[in-house]
Amino acid sequence: MKSVLKFMRMSVLVLVLAFLPVCGVFAASKPSAGAELSVVKNSIKDTSVKLKWTKVSGASGYRLYQVNADTDKVMKKYKTSGTSYKVTKLTKGKNYSFYVKAYNSAGESAQKSNITDVTPGYERPTAPTNFKIKEYGTSYRRLSWTKAKGVSGYMLYISDSQLDSSGKVKKTTVSVKKLGKNKESYKATVKKGHSYTYYLVGYNQYYEVPELKDGEDPDKPVTPVKVIVYSARSVVLKAKYESIGISTVHAWYLHATVKSTTTATDDSGKKVTVYGGTGVTATAYTSGKVTVILSTGKKVTLSGSNLAYGNLSITWSRYTPEQAENFVNEKGYSSKTDWLVWCSEYTAVTYLFRGYKGNWECVRQMDCVIGNNMMTKQCVRKITKKGYKYGDVAVFFGGNAFHRRWATTRGVESSGCVRLGTTDLHYMYNNVPVSSTAVFY
Repeated sequence: MKSVLKFMRMSVLVLVLAFLPVCGVFAASKPSAGAELSVVKNSIKDTSVKLKWTKVSGASGYRLYQVNADTDKVMKKYKTSGTSYKVTKLTKGKNYSFYVKAYNSAGESAQKSNITDVTPGYERPTAPTNFKIKEYGTSYRRLSWTKAKGVSGYMLYISDSQLDSSGKVKKTTVSVKKLGKNKESYKATVKKGHSYTYYLVGYNQYYEVPELKDGEDPDKPVTPVKVIVYSARSVVLKAKYESIGISTVHAWYLHATVKSTTTATDDSGKKVTVYGGTGVTATAYTSGKVTVILSTGKKVTLSGSNLAYGNLSITWSRYTPEQAENFVNEKGYSSKTDWLVWCSEYTAVTYLFRGYKGNWECVRQMDCVIGNNMMTKQCVRKITKKGYKYGDVAVFFGGNAFHRRWATTRGVESSGCVRLGTTDLHYMYNNVPVSSTAVFY
């Protein structure tokens, strides 16, 4: 009997040892996802609040952290197996910040939830929405957002990181800009060798008269206490210095032929002989001094009266939306509507913008056909009316119009009108109002 028991013990031991490596393979791993934290509706009381979060796969429990909003230092932490927790013993009117992390037997998730702010006793404003970089400049970014209801103002947090030559952060400073309730944009400066992050919160201001203390004179004047209640944070935006120049943006160039051999001057002041019959690209149409581009790419200046001008010279390159926005914003174009049109006669592309002076955003780029021999004049006009031309809709500017195109999709061949593809034309017809500014340059 003893030998049988001994054999059974040995068998069990062998089985345990055999399964140990297998168990190791299936060892628990930390939760990898982060929860989404929010305040339970109508749960904000004078000294308490109830928070909830989404369930995280693989979690056996959760730790709720109360942190300092400025330093992220943990002030308190709470532990629960559920997906909600009521925090008590808070101070009315004081702002608190929380985040939550999931955990299991393998440890705590590296990813924390979003940070949620709450002020017991007071209704929080809604968070600003549609926070984005609306305009890109070489030395600035224009931030914009949708105006929040019921806020007294906004607080814009800017984290400015100075980088070394390898791109690593040397020093970071955080500044806070207090903005009025009617603000919907902010022009933030960016410097070379720096990177930036931005986020926005709305806030409300409450003024509360302190309760009388024992023995205090009820007729004595008291100063109301100001309580500031912050909304949840907006999305976080990132930016860095980028050179987005408009020096390459220009009006039409023209094909031209030098009539007779002449002496021109290059950028350094050196004299250059240009022979009669040489084909050049002229950067302006004038009988005075004009800069021309030779076939080698070199620029020289000579007399325009010695040029036989031909048709327009366009490029098959195109300006980026950022360049287009910078161009119309830095030129200061305005419009009686919230739409602006720019027909770029050097690239044969028509750009549509929405916004207002100094804050135009490119919403559409449309290949087009422009007028022969400078027949689409360089000028600033208005959209005068909408109608029909050549069997389709048309958008008129003076005696010419944006109308449908046929064979050529992009180039120089019309009699002054601007031809667009059917989809682009109908988009413009349906969206751009009469009286909108139209720039031809």
